[in-house]
Amino acid sequence: YSSARHRRALEAPELIGTRAGERAVARVNPGRLASGPMPVVFDPRVGSSLLGHLTGAISGQAITRKTSFLLEALGTQVFASGVTVLDDPHR
Repeated sequence: YSSARHRRALEAPELIGTRAGERAVARVNPGRLASGPMPVVFDPRVGSSLLGHLTGAISGQAITRKTSFLLEALGTQVFASGVTVLDDPHR
Protein backbone atom coordinates (compact mmCIF):
# COMPACT_ATOMS: atom_id res chain seq x y z
CA TYR A 1 0.00 0.00 0.00
CA SER A 2 0.98 3.62 -0.16
CA SER A 3 -0.14 6.44 2.08
CA ALA A 4 0.43 10.17 1.81
CA ARG A 5 -1.19 13.42 2.83
CA HIS A 6 -1.65 14.54 -0.77
CA ARG A 7 -2.83 12.44 -3.70
CA ARG A 8 0.05 13.50 -5.92
CA ALA A 9 2.51 12.11 -3.35
CA LEU A 10 1.05 8.57 -3.56
CA GLU A 11 3.21 5.94 -5.22
CA ALA A 12 2.16 4.63 -8.62
CA PRO A 13 -0.12 1.56 -8.51
CA GLU A 14 2.37 -0.32 -10.72
CA LEU A 15 5.16 0.27 -8.22
CA ILE A 16 2.99 -0.85 -5.30
CA GLY A 17 1.96 -4.00 -7.18
CA THR A 18 5.53 -4.82 -8.18
CA ARG A 19 6.76 -4.43 -4.61
CA ALA A 20 3.91 -6.58 -3.26
CA GLY A 21 4.68 -9.27 -5.83
CA GLU A 22 8.38 -9.27 -4.99
CA ARG A 23 7.63 -9.59 -1.28
CA ALA A 24 5.22 -12.46 -1.93
CA VAL A 25 7.73 -14.33 -4.12
CA ALA A 26 10.45 -13.84 -1.50
CA ARG A 27 8.29 -15.77 0.99
CA VAL A 28 7.79 -18.80 -1.29
CA ASN A 29 9.72 -21.95 -0.33
CA PRO A 30 11.47 -20.61 2.76
CA GLY A 31 14.62 -22.44 3.78
CA ARG A 32 15.20 -24.12 7.13
CA LEU A 33 17.93 -23.06 9.50
CA ALA A 34 19.50 -24.98 12.31
CA SER A 35 18.63 -23.76 15.78
CA GLY A 36 21.13 -21.53 17.53
CA PRO A 37 22.14 -17.95 18.12
CA MET A 38 22.44 -15.87 14.97
CA PRO A 39 22.20 -12.25 13.86
CA VAL A 40 18.78 -10.98 12.83
CA VAL A 41 18.07 -8.29 10.25
CA PHE A 42 14.60 -6.77 10.34
CA ASP A 43 12.70 -5.41 7.38
CA PRO A 44 12.38 -1.62 7.83
CA ARG A 45 8.62 -2.01 8.28
CA VAL A 46 9.19 -4.33 11.25
CA GLY A 47 12.07 -2.30 12.66
CA SER A 48 9.95 0.83 12.89
CA SER A 49 7.26 -1.16 14.69
CA LEU A 50 9.77 -2.38 17.26
CA LEU A 51 10.96 1.18 17.86
CA GLY A 52 7.33 2.21 18.23
CA HIS A 53 7.01 -0.19 21.15
CA LEU A 54 10.15 1.29 22.70
CA THR A 55 8.95 4.87 22.40
CA GLY A 56 5.59 3.86 23.85
CA ALA A 57 7.35 2.24 26.80
CA ILE A 58 9.43 5.34 27.58
CA SER A 59 6.60 7.83 27.19
CA GLY A 60 5.63 9.85 30.22
CA GLN A 61 2.09 8.50 30.07
CA ALA A 62 3.23 4.85 30.26
CA ILE A 63 5.57 5.63 33.15
CA THR A 64 2.89 7.56 35.07
CA ARG A 65 0.31 4.78 34.61
CA LYS A 66 3.00 2.22 35.49
CA THR A 67 2.20 0.21 32.34
CA SER A 68 5.68 0.36 30.80
CA PHE A 69 7.77 -2.81 30.61
CA LEU A 70 10.74 -0.49 31.22
CA LEU A 71 9.34 0.98 34.43
CA GLU A 72 12.27 -0.06 36.66
CA ALA A 73 14.89 -0.10 33.89
CA LEU A 74 16.40 3.37 34.31
CA GLY A 75 20.14 3.10 33.75
CA THR A 76 20.03 -0.45 32.39
CA GLN A 77 20.99 -1.51 28.88
CA VAL A 78 17.88 -2.27 26.83
CA PHE A 79 19.40 -3.44 23.54
CA ALA A 80 22.46 -5.50 22.71
CA SER A 81 25.70 -3.51 22.42
CA GLY A 82 25.59 -3.73 18.60
CA VAL A 83 22.22 -1.95 18.37
CA THR A 84 22.24 1.83 17.99
CA VAL A 85 19.06 3.88 18.14
CA LEU A 86 19.57 7.39 16.79
CA ASP A 87 16.95 10.13 17.01
CA ASP A 88 17.70 12.43 14.08
CA PRO A 89 14.56 14.14 12.74
CA HIS A 90 16.55 15.97 10.04
CA ARG A 91 18.02 12.84 8.46
